[in-house]
Order: sequence, then structure tokens, then C-alpha cells
Amino acid sequence: MIALIGLMFLLPHIDAATIKGKISPPGRCRAIRAVDRKMLKSYDGKYSIGKAGEAEKKMEKHQANYDPATGEFTLSGLLPGTYDLVLDIGEGVIEGVNMKLDFADQSDEPLTDEDKQAVMDYIAKTEFYENKVRGLYVEGNAKHCKALMERIRDKAFHADNGDITWRAEVWIFDNQTGAWVPRRMSGKDVIIRERMKRDLFQKELRVFDPKIGGIKLKKDSDEVTINYTIPEKIGPEMGKVPE
Repeated sequence: MIALIGLMFLLPHIDAATIKGKISPPGRCRAIRAVDRKMLKSYDGKYSIGKAGEAEKKMEKHQANYDPATGEFTLSGLLPGTYDLVLDIGEGVIEGVNMKLDFADQSDEPLTDEDKQAVMDYIAKTEFYENKVRGLYVEGNAKHCKALMERIRDKAFHADNGDITWRAEVWIFDNQTGAWVPRRMSGKDVIIRERMKRDLFQKELRVFDPKIGGIKLKKDSDEVTINYTIPEKIGPEMGKVPE
């Protein structure tokens, strides 16, 4: 027994943390899980965590212990990292997205409505491979911010067989002498990159909310509490809703 106890002390210690909280109203949520999107990027270049995402099949799923009667949930045994919650609400999913800036980009100067509109205008005027582009969220401060954009191509393209390509990306923007411009180095994160049949795309409900994203767990953290209320009405301003 003494030898066994000594061996336990020699084994490497693995830090694990917990995300817990409550979803309201509980009846609208079926299940909850957490994803570390950096982990997803390590699998064959696949970024999607949706039903069509191959990466989802290859990574460890952090499924919550969820009580649909009370809305209370617990996700335990999580390694240090930055997590987004994914809520299954039956007709689709609400995904968290990390819109939080790193410490080096923090500033006390607030992001104004004019700043947000300037970033949205930049996104709308930029030419992409996709023919439909729009900004969804802009968060940050007067010097730096993050923007979530959705990009869709539903026009014919090479080797087209009626598919639609769909991307969602988070870009970092910097305010350079009054003009908002995207950061060139390490300033873009892919959230979705999918190609699917038009009829499936039209039925898709997959929206985003920063309130359940960017949950950072440090080595010395043991518990983070997230209480979230599902919006009464989920509209296109949050992402992709059925057409």
C-alpha cells in the first residue's frame, strides 16, 4: 500500500477545470457541450463543429451533465484552454464565439457605435470569393476590436453541383489614425467552413452568441459559472436561420 501511494505522487498531475451554470428557459435546450476551437484546427484542416463537420467525429466531445427540468449543467474534467458552449435547441444550435481581446489589446477607451459601423462597412465593401458577406458582431474598444462575419457563396462556381459554401470568421481590427483595418498577422480565426446542398443549407439554424463564448480556463482555475438566457426570438442578426 505504501509503495502504491508513493507511485501516485510520482504520476504527473493533470489540471482539470469545470464550467457550470444554468440555461433559461430550460425547456428550450436539449443538450450542452463545450468545444476548444484550437483543438478542432488540428484535425485535417477541418474547422466545422456542426452536423456536417468531420472534425467533430475525431475529437473528444465535452458533453455536459444537463438537467432539462432545472436548466442546470456541469462540464467537468476540462483541460486549460478557451472554450465555447454549444447549445442544442432542437431546431438548431446556438454556438458561443470568442469575441474577447487578449490582454495586450485591452483599452479603457470604449468602442462607439460609429466605430462598430465603420467595421461593418469595411466588411460589406470588401470583395471576397463569396457573393454574400455581412458582419454579425463587433466587440472591443476604441483601439482594437473583433468582428464576426458570415460569408456565403450561392452562385455557381467551379465544379458546381448545386452546393453552397459557407464560412464564419472572426477578424481582429485595429484603429490606425482613425481608420479601421484588419490585422494582417494572426488576426483571423475560422469558425465555420462548410460546403453543403442548397436544401440542407436553407433548413439550417446555426447562430452565435458571444455571451457563451471565450470561456477561459487557467491552470489554477477550478470553476467558471455561466448563466445564459436563450433569446425569445432568434433572428438572422445572430447568424444562419431557416429561409
